[in-house]
Amino acid sequence: ELSMQNGVAGTFYVINFGSFNNLTNAQTQQQQLKKQGITTKIQQIAANEVGTISYNLFIGPYHNQDIANNIAESMTQHNIDAVVERVDSN
Repeated sequence: ELSMQNGVAGTFYVINFGSFNNLTNAQTQQQQLKKQGITTKIQQIAANEVGTISYNLFIGPYHNQDIANNIAESMTQHNIDAVVERVDSN
């Protein structure tokens, strides 16, 4: 679950390009995406029940779900995995 810590409440949408089990793998994928013109952010996701930490690559946030969906769709048309996720911030 991604969270925005920018002090702004509301619903946002981010485009997730994958979740990785370590920072090195996330950074490697981030560099591959950058070569394709996509500049992503990395967010560390806190440990889950099993005690593992993950690192997500994403762009956004967007206020408009349609815009996020359109961007994700254009990515998948170029064989880039991209999933829109809703983020509720309060």
